Amino acid sequence: MKTITINNQFNKETQFYYAIENSHDGDTIVLTPGTYFADHPFSITIKHNLTIIGSSTNLDSVIMNCAFIIGGGNTVFMKNLTLNFTDDKFNTLAIYDKAEFYGENVHINHDNKYEWDTIYSKNSTISLTNSVISSHQIQGVALNLEDSQIILDHSKVDTLYLKKSECNLNGSTINVTMILSNKSSVHFSDLTINSPIKRDSKDLYAYNNSHISGSNLIFTNNYPIVEIHDSSVKLNQIKSNMSAISWQYEGQSDVTVDDVPPFNEGPDIFED
Repeated sequence: MKTITINNQFNKETQFYYAIENSHDGDTIVLTPGTYFADHPFSITIKHNLTIIGSSTNLDSVIMNCAFIIGGGNTVFMKNLTLNFTDDKFNTLAIYDKAEFYGENVHINHDNKYEWDTIYSKNSTISLTNSVISSHQIQGVALNLEDSQIILDHSKVDTLYLKKSECNLNGSTINVTMILSNKSSVHFSDLTINSPIKRDSKDLYAYNNSHISGSNLIFTNNYPIVEIHDSSVKLNQIKSNMSAISWQYEGQSDVTVDDVPPFNEGPDIFED
């Protein structure tokens, strides 16, 4: 295992490309401050276990207009950097086939009007600590997981979508909405759902035998909406005005807050 340092020179992008191509399993690439691929978006497949770290603890000191594809059971760790991918035809991170991605103090973004998720994961594992995952809040999903597992620790994410996936959150914030479907599960401690005041979506959805459990939930919206269909929700200590929350769930769902079912405003929305 070796460490490769990329200096902020005129050919730093070429240095970075060859560092990935010529690195070996377990190597570390250190990026000195600067903006990489500013004029032309760059995408590359990582084919082995690799660590990529910004040399400064300021994650904005290293900004990369890059997308990464990770698969084949490989593990990638990123720290102290920002990925801001501007191409309209791909995800910023695509993680497949039992790959693992670990991010610490990273900002991963895909901010354009096209419907490409910032991170898409299938059959993989993600762990994010002190990180931000952002997207175009109208069109894109920040985190889209299918058959995957994720841990969010003191991190902020725009729309989180789970399909047949598991999520554990601690001290984290969802900035638009959280959606669970197809037997997904979320367990949390200290979760904030920070939906925009003007929105086309509900604050929280759970469908198709999904499950949500946790304690210390805050809705920043004055009138949050929770929609549950064929799923279970077990919450404790909601730190928002309970009387302002619109609970909409049909009869097959099991919904309790502090062991008491909340008033159901929405059974009619599920009737044919």
